[in-house]
Amino acid sequence: MNDSQDLIWMIAIVVLAICLWLIMLFILKKAGRKVYFFVVNPWDYIAFIRIITKEKSVINKVRYLLILFLQIVLVVIYIFCLVKNRF
Repeated sequence: MNDSQDLIWMIAIVVLAICLWLIMLFILKKAGRKVYFFVVNPWDYIAFIRIITKEKSVINKVRYLLILFLQIVLVVIYIFCLVKNRF
């Protein structure tokens, strides 16, 4: 791939990660937790995992786990893209 394709992929990854982050924060806000939309806080992930474990509905639990794991996978892909372009 050339540089412009790499840039497009990285932008797509960042946009998707931001969308997933906002969905997670809206779920946390709906659960009654105070959230800050412009500050990335690792404690939000811990609170989200607690919400997942307390969730009664299997469908919501699967959706929440999918949101969490997609965020983790996107971070790994983004770091891989950065390393690949660096060397």
